[in-house]
Amino acid sequence: MAYDLQIIRQESKIDRKISFSLSPYKKISGIEKLTQFVIKKLLTSPNTDKFYPTSGAGLHSMPVKELTTNVRAQIVTKIKLLEEEIITSQINVNLPADERLKKLNILEIVEEPESGSNKVSLQIITYAGTITIFTL
Repeated sequence: MAYDLQIIRQESKIDRKISFSLSPYKKISGIEKLTQFVIKKLLTSPNTDKFYPTSGAGLHSMPVKELTTNVRAQIVTKIKLLEEEIITSQINVNLPADERLKKLNILEIVEEPESGSNKVSLQIITYAGTITIFTL
């Protein structure tokens, strides 16, 4: 029997930053499973998955020094295209309602000068009505 394991952890409910860990093992389902899937797809660059070469938003590979209007528009476009890709891929697939993406909302995109990076906060809404928020 195969299990889905939690590898993405939210550090706290306050800053909602994520980290990756394989320990301790925790079986997941529902919105936790969907959240991991969405984060993986947000960070996956196109042409890096042998089986799904066009899949992924590639947010981690965007060389961004300044969060201009153009860069914000690119981030929004990538996220919206990924939302559409995930929803389309779930058509005619037998998934529980809490693992099926209904909406991926962008809450904020901000520049963090101290760390030299950008922060994107997103909200996942499932067909079961469950909601989670995370920050990349």
